Amino acid sequence: PRGFPTKELLKLNRLIKELKKSENVTIIKGPLSPSSYSRIWDSIDILLLPYHPKSYDARVSGVFIDGTLRGKPSIVPNNTWLGSEVRKLEAGECFEYSQSRERTLLSIRSAMRRLEQKMRIHGIKDKLRFNAFYYKKQYCAESFISKIEKQIR
Repeated sequence: PRGFPTKELLKLNRLIKELKKSENVTIIKGPLSPSSYSRIWDSIDILLLPYHPKSYDARVSGVFIDGTLRGKPSIVPNNTWLGSEVRKLEAGECFEYSQSRERTLLSIRSAMRRLEQKMRIHGIKDKLRFNAFYYKKQYCAESFISKIEKQIR
């Protein structure tokens, strides 16, 4: 992953190792071919993006946008652009990234349980479909060009 100092990367790798023990969790690392990338999206129920808040406080995530375009709920770190989007779209849950690996892991697990409950009890599929439609309008070439033109004027 980009944006992690060596010490933080070691912590992240330990966290990933711990998450691999969880039932029904698949960790995807490294580049994928376009066809593999599309196939993986078909198998994803929930997208977990354990980005470090220091690196993603105001950064956009292409993977998050792809997931939203495909109607996938996400679990993302709080106090980031991603967290703001998840709350605004009601499209997932946020977790607290802590200096403690154990607390971070507990927060991720808690977010997973909340999201699973929300999906089971409240049925958020219509909301996710609406978000996909909204993001297709928001993050298309025409919208991007329009925003640039407004900045130039």
